Amino acid sequence: MDRVKYFRDRSALHRAREEKEILECEMVRTKRSFVVMKESWSEHGKREKEKSAVASAAYASKQAEMYARLARDAQVVQEKAEKKQVVYQQWYTNFIYTPLFELIRLFSFMQDGISTLNQSVDIML
Repeated sequence: MDRVKYFRDRSALHRAREEKEILECEMVRTKRSFVVMKESWSEHGKREKEKSAVASAAYASKQAEMYARLARDAQVVQEKAEKKQVVYQQWYTNFIYTPLFELIRLFSFMQDGISTLNQSVDIML
């Protein structure tokens, strides 16, 4: 029963890591696509201005501004996520990894002590 739970938990961990990686890549692609769309609409607006198509140029300018705002918002969200990741890494190091490492070190020290004690008993016998 414990083995089944272990493998289920391990696969859940792998799925969570995979989802995290997917979301990070999606964020980069989304931000990049907003920047590309902004540039595209800006170029379109410049061409329309040269043609004296004022209404079309105004619409292109409005679209370019919308994509610029979306790109800024995506940048802000990405920076917040990176800050949260740093905080999580600090928490993990301070409260999970370090105590676990100390327990492992203590356990190995105890094992060394037990084997030394066994060797002493063998010598006395």
